[in-house]
Amino acid sequence: MSIKILENLFNSKIRPTVLKVFFANPSKDFDIKEIVKFSKISKKAVEAELNKLTRIGILKKKIQKRKRYYFLNEDFIFKDELEKMFLKLQPLLLKEIENKIKKLKGIELCILSGYFLKTSSPVDLLIVGRNISQLEISRLIKKLEVDASREFFWSYMSEDEFKLRLQMNDKFIREILSRPHLKVVNKISFH
Repeated sequence: MSIKILENLFNSKIRPTVLKVFFANPSKDFDIKEIVKFSKISKKAVEAELNKLTRIGILKKKIQKRKRYYFLNEDFIFKDELEKMFLKLQPLLLKEIENKIKKLKGIELCILSGYFLKTSSPVDLLIVGRNISQLEISRLIKKLEVDASREFFWSYMSEDEFKLRLQMNDKFIREILSRPHLKVVNKISFH
């Protein structure tokens, strides 16, 4: 029985992408629309994969208000092992995200925290820049969310606003800087 589960589990290119959505958000229930959003796979392919993963037993489904929701089966025999496999991909994801952030011109400071460092923080991503449009930032964040298969809490501000808030000892900025964080881009000198 267990060998059949493994054969079914890894016989697909779509499967790891769909599973990544669940392991990036282990306590969340997803409807098909959300999975399509994060996986960038067609609805039809996602539905087929969800049916297979439900049959294998790694996912469970429930229906609420005539909508199907899928979630990780905590009792699945290989859940912990699969979770460890997906966690090992985290450093690679972090490097991909760093590279995408560095490509956007005008970023003076970019801090990763929260989800990226598995800590509590007001945001997962703080971007400080000059002459960057909200549209450019939104596009970047959407790409990063697809890469990570999850939504991020993020904030963008101008360099002047950041320096002013830093000078005023702003609680939001203070909380981010006092907790574990990683400066991906750091062209601003501050203490």
